[in-house]
Amino acid sequence: MKKYIGSKAPKLVIVSEGIRRDLHQPLRYFRKITVFHLYKKASYGDMMPTDFYNPRAEKFQSALELYKKIKAIKPDILQTAEPWANKISFVITLVCYWYSLWHSTVLIFPVFENRPFDKKFSKIQNKIICQWGKILASRSQLIFYMNQGAYKNLQKMKISDAKTMRANWGTWGIDFNDFNTRGVQ
Repeated sequence: MKKYIGSKAPKLVIVSEGIRRDLHQPLRYFRKITVFHLYKKASYGDMMPTDFYNPRAEKFQSALELYKKIKAIKPDILQTAEPWANKISFVITLVCYWYSLWHSTVLIFPVFENRPFDKKFSKIQNKIICQWGKILASRSQLIFYMNQGAYKNLQKMKISDAKTMRANWGTWGIDFNDFNTRGVQ
């Protein structure tokens, strides 16, 4: 990250299955990094039309379209989805991994899942997930986890502590202009 000191703001592309206003809107306060959010669906229905512009958020329909959008932005940092969250997230990680093989970018990903994989998934799913997690981690520069259960899952996959970091958040606070008793504005 030191290479960005004194240069133009690095570009961060966050790729996720879904977008939610309470998690997307605080990104507008980032000043030392330019944020782009690529998402598959906005199922919460809480995004206002202006929310998609600052920071920029764009929907993608397919893996190929996602790849093209990432390539057009040319991110310095590429945050992929949690690999085992669901099938869409798994595909997102494949696309981001593929992009990182051919382009100079820092690949990072989050880990939210705190249940042990062997209890959540079948033996075959567990084996595939753990193998893919190791491959993705080998290419990633940072993996941030939310809780001890998520950290234990990383330990079981033998992911180096040097690549992991705890990141605690759950709420950004409340914007009383948006959330009030007067109803939707």
